Amino acid sequence: MADKPTVHLTLAKLKESTKAPEPFILGLDGGKRVTFPDFYNGMDSEASEALLNELNNPQRAGVWPALKLWLSDGDLEKLRAQKFTLHQLMQIIAAANDHYERHYGTPGEGGGSDA
Repeated sequence: MADKPTVHLTLAKLKESTKAPEPFILGLDGGKRVTFPDFYNGMDSEASEALLNELNNPQRAGVWPALKLWLSDGDLEKLRAQKFTLHQLMQIIAAANDHYERHYGTPGEGGGSDA
């Protein structure tokens, strides 16, 4: 009689363990809002990887290519209309990133082995 392999993770448990936080929302003048979707669970994995690559390499092409991948067309236009400085945009991106890192943790941090 063959031993049954141990199932370590099921799709149901995976979905349960990856519940997404509330989206990061930037309030603008006139009651307008810009929603920054969760790049870990709110996008498909290929779109998330492309976004994270842009966010981690802003010196290559600036912040707008990343924002174009991250935001809806309507939200991108609302953000452009504000004429933010680069410093302000970087603060907004950092705040959105911090929002999601508080929920998921920092990549490469935590969960390490004790050995």
